[in-house]
Amino acid sequence: MSDSEQSNQVLDRQAVKLVRLALAVERTRVPLKRETITKLVLIPGARDFATVFQLAQEKLRTVFGMELVELPAKDTLKPGTKQAKIYTLRSTLPFDVRAENPPPCNGQNETKFIGVVMSILSLIFIDNHSISHASLLSHLKRLEITDDKELRDIVAQMIKQSYLHRVKDNQSAAPTTSQSRRAHEADSEGFLRQSYEYSWGPRAKSEVTLESLTFFIKEVFGDDVPPNLDIQLERFDKERLGSHDNASQRH
Repeated sequence: MSDSEQSNQVLDRQAVKLVRLALAVERTRVPLKRETITKLVLIPGARDFATVFQLAQEKLRTVFGMELVELPAKDTLKPGTKQAKIYTLRSTLPFDVRAENPPPCNGQNETKFIGVVMSILSLIFIDNHSISHASLLSHLKRLEITDDKELRDIVAQMIKQSYLHRVKDNQSAAPTTSQSRRAHEADSEGFLRQSYEYSWGPRAKSEVTLESLTFFIKEVFGDDVPPNLDIQLERFDKERLGSHDNASQRH
């Protein structure tokens, strides 16, 4: 076997390891960091990230109908600060195929969570791309999530998995340390009184497609869809394609 053939086999084995790692991490819905790929997949000292990444992409697309996409940087990054590269898996299959053959979920709770996420993202998209904490809780309660603990858990999960981005509402008076402590001690009451604004997180921006967004908006609003929905969706599609092209150029 020639040196070239041996080198190609080594690269292919690393690509297979990356595919397995991406699929395993996706089960937890936690983004995959580039440093994790370097540590667990690549040969120490090798500079083959771009080649291995592309080989893994080809395997993911042809075998699993998925691809790794880089999550966009958070809006709150300080000027001059670079965000470490992180990735998530996204389906490459047409929406109608995915709708008829949904991916397996880890039980009924995950199925419910995905539905809730898409409903909330649709509402945020329609409502000028952000909603208040009170509005978020109100919408969740309309989805029959009324238990205080469940409300806290599902909001925390959406933030942790990068579906939601949360910032402090500047128009609200910041609580003092003692007020924060009391709110924490009075668990549910403190959570209900919080003042935040929520927008799409990095994962939502990379994972949500035009087709799935259109479907869920029509499911949530029915005949009451906003009159300028088509214009908003067209703008969303252009922005998404632009960010996808920029991310592809960085590899």
